[in-house]
Amino acid sequence: MSNESHEIAKFQDPGLPQHQHRKTDVDPKAADRAERQVAILFILSALSTVVAIYSFIFIPDDIFFFLPVMGDTNAHQLGLGLGMAFALLFIGLGLVHWAKTLMPDTEVIAERHEFRSPDEDRADFVATVKLQAGAAGLGRRSLIKRTLGLALGISALTPLVMLRDLGPLPKKELEKTSWKTGTRLVTDPGDRPIRPEDLEVGAVAQVLPELEPGHERHLSDIAKDAVLLIRLRPTEFQLDAERLSWTYD
Repeated sequence: MSNESHEIAKFQDPGLPQHQHRKTDVDPKAADRAERQVAILFILSALSTVVAIYSFIFIPDDIFFFLPVMGDTNAHQLGLGLGMAFALLFIGLGLVHWAKTLMPDTEVIAERHEFRSPDEDRADFVATVKLQAGAAGLGRRSLIKRTLGLALGISALTPLVMLRDLGPLPKKELEKTSWKTGTRLVTDPGDRPIRPEDLEVGAVAQVLPELEPGHERHLSDIAKDAVLLIRLRPTEFQLDAERLSWTYD
């Protein structure tokens, strides 16, 4: 039996493979072409947002048309949905294409370190971020920067327009009630006419103003018009001058 050692040779780390330059790294024309492609995607995103806003504002919500598989489709909802979907899609495609063709693609190994980096490493990180931001082309490729800003900026208009559609502005409607001089009191609920003498001393009832014939009471009116009717003995109704101004004769 042989006494020779059967130790396995240590595995040697081959390291990172040799970096392969992309066409856009060595050909300025290819880089410019990729920049235009990214810009086109961002512009398409902005146009899609315009389509969504146009559909939301100008296409009536009662227009339907037939589409295969989908059947009868609401034009208002379809335009809004497709506009918003393509706006986000083109932003994503533009960012991916930008990263694949123009941003640095070299692999970097980061060694393990403590959870809190030393101050020197933090300073190096800030410097690296600034360096890589420049390498990504934000400074030199102003076309991408402008079109990205356009796509992201205009995409924020869609939720703002939709928020405006939550309802008409109240203006001074919250300050108006249905109470008028001589209005008869009715119970809530029930809408039965009531007079103060119908209550026992110390009783409380919620009352509303009587509606004119043909009018319907809305929940917003109840919120503004509700009044507590309380019957008290005159001897118990002693208020100072300030609180007396809160009452109605």
